[in-house]
Amino acid sequence: MNMRNHMASKGDREQDALSGASNVWPLRLGAVILAATGVFPLANYITTGQPMGWWPAALRLWMGWGIGVVIGVLVISAALPRAVDWSIAAVERVLLAPRRSVFASTLGVLACGLSLAFGWYLFRNEPIVGDEFVQRWQAHLLASGHLYARPESSPEFFSSVEALDSNGRWFSQFPMGGPAMLAIGVLVHAPWLVNPVFVAIAVMALYIMLSDIGDELTARGTALLFALCPFVLFMAGSEMNHVPSLAWTSVALVSLVRWYRAKNGSDARWAAAAIGGSLGLAATIRPFDASIVALVIGVLQISVVWKRRQLLPSLLFQCAAGAIPVALLLAANWATLGHPFAFGYDVLNGVEHRPGFHMTPLGFEHTPRRGLYNVSAYLLKLDFGLLAWPVPAMLLVVLALGLQRKAAVWDKVFLGISGLLLAGYTAYWSLSSYLGPRFLYTAAPFFLIYVGRLPGTLRSRFRQPLVRRGSLLLIPAWMLIAWTYPPQHDALIGVRQLAALYKSRAVAPAIRDAVAKAKLTHAVVFIPEGWHARLAARLRALTFRPLIAEEIVKQSDACFLEQTLNMAEMIPASNLADRVKLVVRNVRVDVATSKVPGQAPSDQLSFVPGRPLAPVCRSDAEQMNSFGASLAEMLPYQEFDRSGRLAGDIIYARDFGRRNEQLRSRFGDRTWYVAHVIRTSGGVSAVLDAYHP
Repeated sequence: MNMRNHMASKGDREQDALSGASNVWPLRLGAVILAATGVFPLANYITTGQPMGWWPAALRLWMGWGIGVVIGVLVISAALPRAVDWSIAAVERVLLAPRRSVFASTLGVLACGLSLAFGWYLFRNEPIVGDEFVQRWQAHLLASGHLYARPESSPEFFSSVEALDSNGRWFSQFPMGGPAMLAIGVLVHAPWLVNPVFVAIAVMALYIMLSDIGDELTARGTALLFALCPFVLFMAGSEMNHVPSLAWTSVALVSLVRWYRAKNGSDARWAAAAIGGSLGLAATIRPFDASIVALVIGVLQISVVWKRRQLLPSLLFQCAAGAIPVALLLAANWATLGHPFAFGYDVLNGVEHRPGFHMTPLGFEHTPRRGLYNVSAYLLKLDFGLLAWPVPAMLLVVLALGLQRKAAVWDKVFLGISGLLLAGYTAYWSLSSYLGPRFLYTAAPFFLIYVGRLPGTLRSRFRQPLVRRGSLLLIPAWMLIAWTYPPQHDALIGVRQLAALYKSRAVAPAIRDAVAKAKLTHAVVFIPEGWHARLAARLRALTFRPLIAEEIVKQSDACFLEQTLNMAEMIPASNLADRVKLVVRNVRVDVATSKVPGQAPSDQLSFVPGRPLAPVCRSDAEQMNSFGASLAEMLPYQEFDRSGRLAGDIIYARDFGRRNEQLRSRFGDRTWYVAHVIRTSGGVSAVLDAYHP
């Protein structure tokens, strides 16, 4: 069967008949929204801060490459029509040769293998950012049989931004589902393997779904595109919880197709149970994303059941299956926070943390204008970060949506989920990117579906043989360029360039290597974080919310804040409220400060210009920078006894200099050391020095 027949295959026609596809307004609306926010640089025109300065250079690069590649494939198609046709037919035969199960398995192995390779190359299979640190720590707790640990009496030595110390319980702010799945990897001493396995599941599920609802060739080509997507693979090489969430969402969608096409009640019940269980598991990881997907699926199911009442009983099985993982999540919330519907990040940062246009945990108001900026910035970053092609990815999605002739029911599902995700994160105050716009990770497969459809869509719109032949060469050409283009300074193109931008080295392995080399036993190792982190930890110990503590440190005179905290600690500990009032009052009355230029965000400090440094601050000023050292990064390597108290051979604690003596009564029977991190062009190393008061 040739390409033309695949584009109008029996499965495709059957799907159009089932869905009653005729109304194209969802496609066109999606094209307009993505064009206005992800192709046109809207964020640069509504920004309340600095515009994205990389956009003009990226635009020039895309225009040059885009025009050049299009001209190139047209020239090749005109000059070598037979060779092009033969090559296309050969690729088609190769893609269609394996059996469905073999192809799905091969794609899964490919995605898993590439994720493992990128995980090693980018991060050496180690957590790099705070979300990963605290979730791996929680995974270690779960793997050792603890839902939470017991906090220490001096929490500033052990706290982190993303961990709670609540009512004698110390645990991660994140829902327990993500750490629980990571705990499986911890138990087999391979937490770095968890996400690659889950991305393999996501790839296979996507292929099966597309194969069920459309023609086989397009399904295989799109699934291969997904398996080679750098944004997908880089995230799968990390330990972020977006990957298992996407995997369970993908399983829910492929099960939805099976439910939609069920011929009898038994088939519908099994498919519905799979939908419910998968969405329930996704909800234990990222409840916000899972609720959006569940809402769209629910709307479709209600519309179907309205016409096919025999499917109604299957929804009971779906609800029952989904209730099991959700009940476990609520039980974990109850055990840790005292209420089933309380979530760690809300308790830690307040109700201001939730989506909506209101005051944020950082003290500024999140407005629709700012939300629109955030989502436009995410989409513009996907232009180069999704595929690393020499053409903006959102432009390809817009073209496919604008040219596609029919909107099947599954288009409405894909666009409904994508649209609600964009709307949801427009209403969410935090602008956050890691390995790309991570909040849109769940939407990545849907964008790729339309990129994968673009060649067939172009062929359906244009009858000229030259254009039809050339359209099939575009995606292979762009992909070849992306995977072979050498890294170049500031060039927003190429998988290797993106990998070079994201490559990072964890500090924890260097410290652990130093501990192993010194053969330490029954010791305390102090981690010398920067002055910023020490001040923020002391504020958290006074019950300041972590994000507020970070803002206070960034905006206040560091030395004045140090002195204020010293004064506050002279007030009896029983008068905690008075301590907090003193800090708030002093911070509010101090004069304006200026930030120290060139510092990393985690080390950012400010000072009042011209104000002399007090003698008490001189030792802190000498240890202003952390060089990447972080107590949070060492949390996964803490050990606990049966009661959940810190134990084991090595205790890691934040270094406060002379204030470390506060731990003498708790850990005085151990030998004490200070780890010093050394960063060079060759990597990261650490040395241990004996602690001297």
